[in-house]
Amino acid sequence: MKIKFVILTLAVVGLTFCKSKKGSTETAAATPVVKEELAADLKTSAEARYPGVASADILEGQKLYTGKCGKCHELFAVDYKTEEKWPKIMDWMAPKANMDDAQKQKTLKYILAARDIKVKK
Repeated sequence: MKIKFVILTLAVVGLTFCKSKKGSTETAAATPVVKEELAADLKTSAEARYPGVASADILEGQKLYTGKCGKCHELFAVDYKTEEKWPKIMDWMAPKANMDDAQKQKTLKYILAARDIKVKK
């Protein structure tokens, strides 16, 4: 009985503090698994797009995307929006996720590098 109460309480608190985006039909099929190392294809994509970028920055961007963005709504597939729209989305959403400019930039770099992989497939 206590476990049901705890689950219900957590659900209510989560819904109270996070708003889901209404009307969105396309989201990532599943929340990506965040690893401690970048996948080889993501590392290659990030380095091609951002020469000299630190793998740690892209990895942090991935963690921010799944953690901060995914905290309040389902994650959009990185190829759901165009390359031109993602910066505008990040400008709008980063303050809501309490991201500073450096975190916003790392998240955007991750999204665009991951998007490059999906678009090329």
